[in-house]
Amino acid sequence: MTRAPRSAESRRGGFTLIEVVVLMSIVALLMTLGGGILRRLLAADRQMVRALETARQVDRLSSRLRGDVQLGTLAEGDMHNLPSRLILRMADGRRIDYTVTDHRLIREVFTGESRQVRDSFVFPAKTGLEFGVPSAAEADSVSGAGRETQAGSRRIRLTLSFSRERAGQPELPRAAPPPRELTIEATLGRLRIPEPAAAGGAP
Repeated sequence: MTRAPRSAESRRGGFTLIEVVVLMSIVALLMTLGGGILRRLLAADRQMVRALETARQVDRLSSRLRGDVQLGTLAEGDMHNLPSRLILRMADGRRIDYTVTDHRLIREVFTGESRQVRDSFVFPAKTGLEFGVPSAAEADSVSGAGRETQAGSRRIRLTLSFSRERAGQPELPRAAPPPRELTIEATLGRLRIPEPAAAGGAP
C-alpha cells in the first residue's frame, strides 16, 4: 500500500530563515522610522511649551516693570548699577531692585532694609538681559512714533536677547544666527503723584 504524496502546503511546517530575516528587517525599519517621528514630535512639543512659558514670563515681567518704572524714580547715584541692576525709589519710601543673574531676573521690594517681596523671572539658557537708558536721539524717535514723552523725562529700557540655537543640538560649523531681541520700555515717574508742598509755605 503506497502513501499519497503530501502537497506543498502540508510539507511546509513554518517560516523559512530568509522570511524571518526579511520580516525582522521590515519591523526594525518601521520602528526606526516611527521612533524618529516620535522624537521629532516630542521635541516640537517641548519647544512649544518653552515658547509659551517664555511668552508668559515676558508678559508678566513687562507688566511689573512698566508699573514700577512709571511710579518710581532713579537716583543719579544708582545709574552706575546699570546694565545689570535697576534700583527704583518709590514715593512711599519703598525700594524696588531688579537684578540680572545669568538668564534670570530677580525683583525684590524693600521697606528700609527689610525685604518684603521677592519674585523671579526665568528665561531660556543663553538669554541676555540688560538695562539701559535710551539716548536723546532714540527718545526723540520714540516720541515721534506716537508715544507721549514729556520734556526732560527719562525712559528705562530692558533688552532681552534670545538665542536662536536649539537646545540639545550639536553646534554647527557655520556661524550662529543672530539672537532675537525684545525690548521693554517705560517712562520714569510718569504716573508718580507729586509730593504735597510742605505745611506753612507761601499760599
